[in-house]
Amino acid sequence: MDSQSIKQYYRQHRTAIIVALSGLFYAGGWSLGYVPGSIFDTAGTAILVLAAVVGGYDIAKSAYYEVKSRTLGVKTLVTLAAIGAIAIGSYWEAAAVVFLFALGSYLEGRTMRKTRNALEELLEMTPDTATVRRDGEQTEVPARDVGVGEIVIVKPGEKI
Repeated sequence: MDSQSIKQYYRQHRTAIIVALSGLFYAGGWSLGYVPGSIFDTAGTAILVLAAVVGGYDIAKSAYYEVKSRTLGVKTLVTLAAIGAIAIGSYWEAAAVVFLFALGSYLEGRTMRKTRNALEELLEMTPDTATVRRDGEQTEVPARDVGVGEIVIVKPGEKI
């Protein structure tokens, strides 16, 4: 793989990569909290803060623009919750809030893309013309010109 294809892959899957990294850091930091020893506590704390920063960067950036445009949204609230949790020393909560919000946003975006693609495919299946019976004759007309109450003739293999 050359650097150009790596960059392209990263651009295409950036959100998924960030959510995965945040989740891995979150799980790693949380796990280190159960290992006895102060060095592990410090490492766990650092990794949890890293999880919050990695997962929360884009959220905080969006929150900045929300505040700049004098609106408050959920991204602003998540950012404030994460900053507040870090300020009071609740690193686990900061990482959890950020990771769960980032994961939810990613899944929502993915679902919306799939829904949009499915609707586009349905619209592509819409026929451009229809065969109608007018004055005893079969006439092919643009589908948008079919009137209410007209008899539409559907031949085998045609789309309705």
